[in-house]
Amino acid sequence: MLYAKTSDGQKVKATFELKGTQIKFYCPFCDPLNERPLRLRCGDERKPHFAHPPGAECDPWASGKETDWHLGWKELVDEKYCEVTITKNGERHRADIQNKDGLVIELQHSKINEYDIRARELFYGDMVWLFDATYLQENFNLHLAYNLKRDVVFYEYIWKWARKWILCTQKPLFLDMGNDLIFYIPNKSHTKGFDKISKKNYGCEISKSTFINKVLKGKGLKKLPQTHSGFTKWIDQIYSDKVNEQITIDIFLDPFSEFITQEYAEEQEIYNILREKQDGLNGVPVQKKQSYVEIKQEKYEKISNNKLTNRFSVKKENIKHFAGTFDITNLDIPEQVLRFYLDSGIEELYPPQVEAIEKGLLDGNNLLAAIPTASGKTLLAELAMLKAISSGGKALYIVPLRALASEKFERFRSFSSINIKSGGVRVGISTGDFESKDERLGFNDIIVATSEKTDSLLRNETSWMQDITTIVVDEVHLLDSANRGPTLEVTLTKLMKLNPGCQIIALSATVGNAYEIADWLKGKLVLSEWRPTRLQEGVYLNGNINFHGSQKRIEARAKDEAVNVVLDTLEEGGQCLVFESSRKNSVSFAKRAGTKVAETLDEPTRKALDELVEGIIENGETEAANELAKCVRNGTAFHHAGLNSAHRRIVEDGFRANKIKVISSTPTLAAGLNLPARRVIIRSYRRYDPNYGMQPIPVLDYKQMAGRAGRPHLDPYGESVLIAKSYNEMTGLFDNYIDADAEDIWSKLGSENALRTHILSTIVNGFATTREGLLEFIEATFFAHQNDTWGIMDVVDECLYFLRNHGMLEGEGTLLPTVLGRLVSTLYIDPLSGAYIVDGLKKAKAENITDMTLLHLICKTPDMRQLYMRSSDYEVINDIIMARSDEFVEIPPRSKEVDYEWFMAEVKTALLVEDWINEKSLDQITKKFNVGEGDVHAFADIAEWLMHATSRLSGLIAPEMSQDISNHVALLEKRIHYGASSDLIELVSIRGIGRVRARKLYDSGLKTVQAIRNSDISTVSELIGPKTARKLFEELAISSGLRPSGSEDGIKSRTMSSLIEREQSTFSDFEK
Repeated sequence: MLYAKTSDGQKVKATFELKGTQIKFYCPFCDPLNERPLRLRCGDERKPHFAHPPGAECDPWASGKETDWHLGWKELVDEKYCEVTITKNGERHRADIQNKDGLVIELQHSKINEYDIRARELFYGDMVWLFDATYLQENFNLHLAYNLKRDVVFYEYIWKWARKWILCTQKPLFLDMGNDLIFYIPNKSHTKGFDKISKKNYGCEISKSTFINKVLKGKGLKKLPQTHSGFTKWIDQIYSDKVNEQITIDIFLDPFSEFITQEYAEEQEIYNILREKQDGLNGVPVQKKQSYVEIKQEKYEKISNNKLTNRFSVKKENIKHFAGTFDITNLDIPEQVLRFYLDSGIEELYPPQVEAIEKGLLDGNNLLAAIPTASGKTLLAELAMLKAISSGGKALYIVPLRALASEKFERFRSFSSINIKSGGVRVGISTGDFESKDERLGFNDIIVATSEKTDSLLRNETSWMQDITTIVVDEVHLLDSANRGPTLEVTLTKLMKLNPGCQIIALSATVGNAYEIADWLKGKLVLSEWRPTRLQEGVYLNGNINFHGSQKRIEARAKDEAVNVVLDTLEEGGQCLVFESSRKNSVSFAKRAGTKVAETLDEPTRKALDELVEGIIENGETEAANELAKCVRNGTAFHHAGLNSAHRRIVEDGFRANKIKVISSTPTLAAGLNLPARRVIIRSYRRYDPNYGMQPIPVLDYKQMAGRAGRPHLDPYGESVLIAKSYNEMTGLFDNYIDADAEDIWSKLGSENALRTHILSTIVNGFATTREGLLEFIEATFFAHQNDTWGIMDVVDECLYFLRNHGMLEGEGTLLPTVLGRLVSTLYIDPLSGAYIVDGLKKAKAENITDMTLLHLICKTPDMRQLYMRSSDYEVINDIIMARSDEFVEIPPRSKEVDYEWFMAEVKTALLVEDWINEKSLDQITKKFNVGEGDVHAFADIAEWLMHATSRLSGLIAPEMSQDISNHVALLEKRIHYGASSDLIELVSIRGIGRVRARKLYDSGLKTVQAIRNSDISTVSELIGPKTARKLFEELAISSGLRPSGSEDGIKSRTMSSLIEREQSTFSDFEK
């Protein structure tokens, strides 16, 4: 709010002069009795304004966070016309501005839903909208400009990625484009007749001063049609010389004079003509205008072909970007870096890359690049990082997935040959062990880490984090993810506070509100649809792929239509990615397509595939591995999270090498990995939701999958194909996916589950030490950038109450972490998980603590993935609970159906981990629990992490427990890590000896390292194979030549302790 009232009812404006006074201010709208004083905020970053205290209820239409943009417009009008209370039929609302004629001007910066738009229009009646549209500088193209009375310029326009929530307004709509420009779109309703492709939309440019005088101050705009049809007819009349009035023309000089340079003869020709005719044009009758319009249109089309169409983003000095390619030798980068890229074959930059350079990428400016897959986002990050390193800086590259971290790490390792500093560029990677400081990584110049690992490094107060000068955030649109978004958001907020001068490069898919993310990061925005390989998006129906304006016939060779599309792709020399809705469907399609794909393979390809099959069999223990091997032998493969990491790597590498021709995958493959193909087939655009059944996927997910089509420099084009069963479904797919805009990204930080852990870590690390400090910290988040924060303070108070109640925080005014709170934060577990574990350990009876007691305790926590209960599970799991009831700390009553069902899911998950540590085969476990081999390892990884946390917590609260269980928990942690019984721990700790081989050795009498040392290689070879045996003896520093069969004398080797130390075995092995 810009205005408040004093206790005597006087209306006052927020100013710096009021700061520090004892005057109390109140809201004129919601506080008639002056009971809740407002807060006067006068910071360094925002204009002075008033804010409600947390929990206050004011006008719901004014609940959004007001920006400096709002306040700046309000300052332009007299106080009596600003923040005016309007009452109609018993309903009250506060209008942003109401001019002297009663016209309401609603100022809108953030997204608003259609219901609220319509409600305001019905309530206010006589109103107009003014939207903050400065972000449209990137995607608002104007054509055919001419001028009426010199203060209003009309355009035919194209709005790429038009905001539907803006276009649903039915009152006059004005867009504040920045740069002293207001763009007027007539009331149409905007959703009717709006066509962003056909160039049949009209609007006009108005100077800001004109808008202020004629709208804000009530003097009115004349001669502007109020409907789209009226506007269209009016424009058409002008073109056909039917308007009997005198107009003035300022072709190109007003809208495009900044583009005219001596470099472009055609543009200069127009410039000269108009300069010569300038005096004669003023006041010329309309019938003499047509020739000049023809001149302009003819020349403008030529300019348009050079992409000089963006009125608001192109600047005179940057025309080189649009005129042609950009030579990389022009970049301001060290000679060694330039030579590295020239040797790699990179000589020119893509257009989006050039735009990033122009917007200060190499000058240290923050930047968000929201561009399609394969358009060169990673190169932008590399250039910024290497430029910073050459000046003594250090770079942090944040990714969402471990697989993506490994991919980037391998890429950046090639920088070791760039001698911009002594020893070349050093690269490190860190993705696990959330309790480690990883100080050793500080010696590297580039550190690659997941967002969770970065958060943990901040929690553990790793010293080199303060030395970071460049931060790259890959897949930043995952701010929208309910699971990973809050961590990424809080981590970025902390990094910006820790290193305020640090450059941030954010890389994103094309999303609806990229401008909002860039604004939060205080960065420039590069928003583009440009791709190095042309992408055609179509829908398959009845034997044809239907594209916009064309159709492609697909020969029928199989019953499955998608298989026919695959075979057509292979016939043209391409590869295929097929996206399915589930793991089961991806496996089925790979099998089905394999029978036909196998017929197309030549002999060299078959031999190459046989090598891949050997690797799959060697790295698999389940029936699923055999199924994958059969598919790969036929040239196809399936890919999903249920595969183990070795199998995923084999499939990905085989596809990149063009050995595997088709991958059938769940959408996991679209999440960042660099794996493009000639054609992408999306067999199902629906995905199962446990709460709502099969639901259409988001547009963003579709765009991510479609973006995989087309391999740069290898494919002449890329094609994305959806499958439809009817004409109506086909038109729906075009409307809802191909021609649709990606959804907006929204912060997911506002829930208690998301905030609880981050509030504790924020206090532990000293980013906030009071409730007010927490509010200030939250004000810097993306959540606060999109929303008013007063509503979230109730959630913050609930979190603070929880943390105090469970002994993790203390103090009222100053918030201090307890020893328990600090440990929970550094262990990187949810405080609720910590509370469950501590409470369970205290309640557990010493005589009843078993493996299952501890396993269920960690499976109860919110940090643990839960297995779903199938209909066949209920009776079996219930029987187990009854038979082993003494082993559980607490069993909810069956009368509480929801609680008991959750409990059964927890027990089922614990049973999976129990089977794992009891050495049940992976094949048995996967079949019994209906999971993949990769899932078993994922459950084991989480269980190991939580058991480590349990070990640390049990040590802290040992005096309050009935029995010391530290040894039991530490052993269980190691058993989870290796998936083995306690008697195998010594053997499985040897590098290369897994639980299966260790069991064979143990059962044959070789139960210790010393026993193996006293044995011979031939005996061991019979048990685990000669190749593995040789590696084992090399690991023990025993050469087969030094120990012939039957020899008694051995060579002293490393101790068992040293062998274990060589491998990062468990969290306990590598504590701080």
